[in-house]
Amino acid sequence: MIKFIIWIARIIVAVAIALVFAACGGNPWGVKGSGKIVTQTRTVNAAFTGIDAGTGIEVRVSENPSTEITVTADDNLQELIEVVVEGNVLKVRSTGSYDAEETPVVTVQVPEIEVLKASSGATLKSTSTIKGTKLTCDSSSGSTLRVDAEADVIRLTSSSGSSLQVKGKALESFADASSGSSLNAAELSSNKVTASGSSGSTIRVAPLVELNADASSGSSIVYVKVPEKINTKTSSGGSVSSN
Repeated sequence: MIKFIIWIARIIVAVAIALVFAACGGNPWGVKGSGKIVTQTRTVNAAFTGIDAGTGIEVRVSENPSTEITVTADDNLQELIEVVVEGNVLKVRSTGSYDAEETPVVTVQVPEIEVLKASSGATLKSTSTIKGTKLTCDSSSGSTLRVDAEADVIRLTSSSGSSLQVKGKALESFADASSGSSLNAAELSSNKVTASGSSGSTIRVAPLVELNADASSGSSIVYVKVPEKINTKTSSGGSVSSN
């Protein structure tokens, strides 16, 4: 049963990798990039505190008193990169397939960030420490999310072969990984950590005072710091261990 679960997780990872390839310009029938890289400034008509990156695009975010958005890509691919606000979230995505030597890069500066999401082979990373009372990070479908953060509460979710890494500090953090994904919070020092892993996923955490860990279906939870209080639950080949 455990081998079957791991096999399924590997299939999910393989599918996620295929999505990355297709989203990142691996489609030979997409628009061919001209090779002439240009940077355009984009404007949006609403404020936002969330950023959602998708379809193979690289997004770099930072907190700044004023909002500024730029798109760097082949000149003939600029029209394919959509930047729009929907429900307090800035959506960054491609409206069509493309074949480019260099991945389009979107740079976002905004006063406050509360939500970061990456999907469909996108790469989302912070270029400065994100500070606030709460932060939610979500990676899925072969995407990569890298964040430096300091917040009272940080919620982390990874799935479908994605990779999520967070560094910094938190009073309390929640880590949930599934479907062959990797969630690395080994450099996120947190007083209280609640971690849940399933379906061949891996989680690394750094609890200082309390750890509540639940690992199932071939998943692995590793804590790199030994807290004062530890509560663990394992099933179906899941494991919880110290490093």
